[in-house]
Amino acid sequence: MAVSARIIRSRIKSVSNTKKITKAMELVSAAKMRRAVMLATSARRYAALGTALLKNLSVLGATIEHPFFRRTENPKKVLCIVIGSDRGLCGAYNAGLMRATELAMGKFNDVDYITASRYAELALRRTGRNIIASFSGLTNAPRAAAVRPIARLAESEFSSGIYDAVYIASTNYVSALRQTPEVKVLLPLNESKTSNDAKDALSELPIDAVFEPDPKTVLEYTLPRFLEASVYQAVLEAAASEHSARMMSMRSASDAASDMMTDLTFTLNQARQSAITSEIAEISAGRAALEG
Repeated sequence: MAVSARIIRSRIKSVSNTKKITKAMELVSAAKMRRAVMLATSARRYAALGTALLKNLSVLGATIEHPFFRRTENPKKVLCIVIGSDRGLCGAYNAGLMRATELAMGKFNDVDYITASRYAELALRRTGRNIIASFSGLTNAPRAAAVRPIARLAESEFSSGIYDAVYIASTNYVSALRQTPEVKVLLPLNESKTSNDAKDALSELPIDAVFEPDPKTVLEYTLPRFLEASVYQAVLEAAASEHSARMMSMRSASDAASDMMTDLTFTLNQARQSAITSEIAEISAGRAALEG
């Protein structure tokens, strides 16, 4: 019993040390989550205004035939950008994203990937997927400059006609308890009107609307910026989701450690009581033998 109690005490100490680590990681993740959520939510308004601007510029796209609006009825070759996490200990965050990606890309015969996380790269390589480029370290400290190469690579590959469509897979932040993986079309950009309607709408623009130097130049400058902003917003949402998932995972681990310590303490008390009872029984038996 003494050996058993010693093992239980060692186990309790080990679980207690683990709980201290998970609690510290929970606090660190909570601090990072607050900053990431602030960045993601503040950038949503910019993204919404960019989408509204795109709807107006799509009128010009239908008349000028910008390559970003090139649409293929049945895309055959597709590029998918996957934004996950570079580090683990975030529960089912990466697994849920990869399931959503596989489900969305399963309808295409030829799919290439750009990975923006170490876990996404490892998962896709294990399944034999073709990865044309890989990036890392984006969600830990999201910066627009770090995201720009991804957007430019997708832009050049789509504009040159190598791919019929470009998708982006990331996780949207809803709350600390809920993050939803989503796969959406990045290119071609959505046209809100047909070509004839676009020409009519273009003619109905206010007379004080002036494009300088000209509509084509405005499109060539604005649309790549919109594409970069869309990718950057996806990275911000992924960062907020990752830190939230890690915080909740560490909280669950701390709670599990507390429950385990409670069970081990109960087992230790049982072992102590059993040892005491055994000693009392031995003393009683010895005394009875002497009296007999």
